[in-house]
Amino acid sequence: MEQYQVSIIGSGLIGSAIGKVFAGQGYKVIFHDIDESKLSLLSSQGYKICRGMEEAVLSTGFSFICVPTPNTEGRFNSDHLGEACSQVVKILDSKDNYHVVAIKSTVLPGVIESLGLNLGKRNYGFCLNPEFLRSEAPEDDFRNSKFIVIGSFDKRASLTLKAFYEDFRERVGGKFEIVITDPKTAAMIKYACNSLLATKISFFNELYEV
Repeated sequence: MEQYQVSIIGSGLIGSAIGKVFAGQGYKVIFHDIDESKLSLLSSQGYKICRGMEEAVLSTGFSFICVPTPNTEGRFNSDHLGEACSQVVKILDSKDNYHVVAIKSTVLPGVIESLGLNLGKRNYGFCLNPEFLRSEAPEDDFRNSKFIVIGSFDKRASLTLKAFYEDFRERVGGKFEIVITDPKTAAMIKYACNSLLATKISFFNELYEV
């Protein structure tokens, strides 16, 4: 199996969960975050951390961006995402080897295009790769994923990320389907799943009150 190298940009609940699962399957994983307490905790658990984003990105072939996009007044705030992506692009402009950036952060349809991340470059490409993890058991959910969604207009980026997940599926003994689509559809799939979950929770809460 190929020795993939992965950087996690944003090591909160989602980033730390997927990074730990990747590391547990033998991938080389580097965690980055602006929150020192998160990095200190990961370091104490034996994981490799990197306080500088440049080192994390340049020493890996895949970067998973998991920065928060808080939902305020019914809209996801993508300011942190835009800043992180801007920094990553500046770093990748000086890198020769091909690099895939997978955005795990939750976004509304059209955000990828508005950030100017829809066009592939010579040495890197962006994909929207939404997560479907419960906060109660994110590592188990990721390890036992039912499907993986990859949204990109860049064929090379989407196929490279697909190959990565095929390798991951083999390592975990999974049976999940890998869906390749465009960024807007990928965002809509995530949004629809969130809405369905909210509806289920509301329904069961009403039953509980009966």
